[in-house]
Amino acid sequence: MFTALDQKSKLLAAYRIGKRNHQTTAAMIADLERRMVRLPVSEGEDRPQLSTDGWASYIPTIGRSFGQSVKHGILIKQYRNPESGRYAPPALTGTERIAVQNITDVTTICTSHVERCNGTIRQWCKRFTRLTYAFSKKLENLAAAVAIHVAAYNFVKIHGSLKMTPAMAAGVVDKLWSMDDLYNAVMEQAERKRKSARIDRLIAKLREQN
Repeated sequence: MFTALDQKSKLLAAYRIGKRNHQTTAAMIADLERRMVRLPVSEGEDRPQLSTDGWASYIPTIGRSFGQSVKHGILIKQYRNPESGRYAPPALTGTERIAVQNITDVTTICTSHVERCNGTIRQWCKRFTRLTYAFSKKLENLAAAVAIHVAAYNFVKIHGSLKMTPAMAAGVVDKLWSMDDLYNAVMEQAERKRKSARIDRLIAKLREQN
């Protein structure tokens, strides 16, 4: 599961389920690009900053989707005996920060917030809990469980440090949603998609007749 977290509002702005490969990375970064509002390149330091780990696909995919409209930095953590973390994380021995583009202060490169969010995902979405029987045997079931978790995390669950939901902190909504509100929003969106699909089919049929 690839995730993109806003540092201030803690909003899970984008995510993608798939193999850890270039195709999944590109799809997630492209989705994130569609969801972000950015100032012109001339605004310099006001550009948003993306901090990632050292996964090689991030550099070309971010460059292709965002160009110079964002800052990008990489944080690589070094561990002692990294393969020993089966039941506990291995000991951290150091970090390396790399400014990929437009970053003047490498100390601002930070992945701690999204790593903490990964812990929340594993805590609340049991299909990511290792060494248990809770894993998904079908990709569709995993995707559905993750979608419910992300929606509830953003709109329903009050964040401990914010005292509001991430969606409220980001200005996406102006009130706390219940699970009923979330369900109704999903159903309304699904109905809009069905109507749009029916209209598209009707237009295609009329074009064939003409």
